[in-house]
Amino acid sequence: MSLPRGIQELKRTNKDGSVVVRYRVQINKKDFKADRLFDDKQEAIEYLLVSKSYTGKAKIKLLEQQKKEEMKIYENYVNNPPFSVYIENYLTRYVNDKYENCDPDTREGKIKLRNWKSTKSFFNTIENTLIPERSNEEFPISGLFFKGDFGKKKFGDFKPLQITDTEINEYIIARLKQGIKPVSVQRELSQISNVFKKLKHMDYKLKTLPNPCLTYDRDLLKDSSGSSKKKAYRLSDDDREKLFNALDVYPNPELGQIIKLMLFTAMRRSEAVLLKWSEVNDKYIELDGSRTKNGEARSIYLIPQAQELLNSIPKRPNDDNVFTYTVLGFQGSFDKLMERLNLTTKTHGLRKESISNFIEQIGIGHSLLIAEFLGFGVKTIEKRIEESKPAGQFNTQAEALKAFAHKSPVITQRHYFSLKK
Repeated sequence: MSLPRGIQELKRTNKDGSVVVRYRVQINKKDFKADRLFDDKQEAIEYLLVSKSYTGKAKIKLLEQQKKEEMKIYENYVNNPPFSVYIENYLTRYVNDKYENCDPDTREGKIKLRNWKSTKSFFNTIENTLIPERSNEEFPISGLFFKGDFGKKKFGDFKPLQITDTEINEYIIARLKQGIKPVSVQRELSQISNVFKKLKHMDYKLKTLPNPCLTYDRDLLKDSSGSSKKKAYRLSDDDREKLFNALDVYPNPELGQIIKLMLFTAMRRSEAVLLKWSEVNDKYIELDGSRTKNGEARSIYLIPQAQELLNSIPKRPNDDNVFTYTVLGFQGSFDKLMERLNLTTKTHGLRKESISNFIEQIGIGHSLLIAEFLGFGVKTIEKRIEESKPAGQFNTQAEALKAFAHKSPVITQRHYFSLKK
């Protein structure tokens, strides 16, 4: 069967000897031009026949225009994807690998799986939060800026270039209106900020894009009392005595051992509960990046009380775990005990209590020494000093830094200061 005029059969032989046949339709009329390739001969014939009528030409033109628009949207999506695509890339590059091989049947695997689900939940909330979509133009009125009501859009659908500190402010307002606590919104902003920090590595076109999470309106996250800082809770002497007396008679001695270890070292809950003997040395505990919150290894030095505590714990044959508690099991026992003793201390409060104790014993002028001893960043310790403002015994770090170090304790800690292990 011969092909109608206007259709050309094209054959191409592949390297493996197979033959590919395609059909080219060429139309070059004054009011209609087309040049299309079809894999199916019948489709090519139908296209040619439809193009002969006025309505057929109009339909083809409409379909071609729709196809161009769809292609334009697709190209724009590929070349300038929304923030949700970068979130997915961030999870793939920097998050998922940490949890891929975790065994959900082990204590460590359960806590990792829980953290993984929590992180993904954070980003799911971030992507789907609706915020106002601003116009591309702003009109000054009486010295102010008028913003029209152009509807709302999911945060994940914004392009990174469209997300400024204004969008972050709108995100904060939207979440607070949903009844979310400021501290929880702050955690979500930290996740958004983490993605922006990595944008330059995921897309070279965005290497100079500023991080809007650094310049948002901080007043939006102040608590209802008008203060952005909560007064640090401290265990009174009576509370401490009540707690330790209860731990001494508690049926499971591990509860007291973990609590005391956290008070002696400022370790996080999961770090203490999941501690392994292979991480314990004579004078320090060495945690690798898989065990810390920020993914960086750190050393925690042991004061004599902590050494004595660990030495008193018997080791079990063929078991590297110091304790048998799971994280959630420990948390449940801790909460019940605090409720029975009528104490408001949280597990994270033990960490803060430990830092405050070190500050009081060593002195407010020794943030560098405390930071190195506990394995913290010096900025964390200095922030804690500012919040608690205890009466320290010594005030000599400033003079020491002038004598042999940089003005910045952060630089000194990073490059020069290290305790002997």
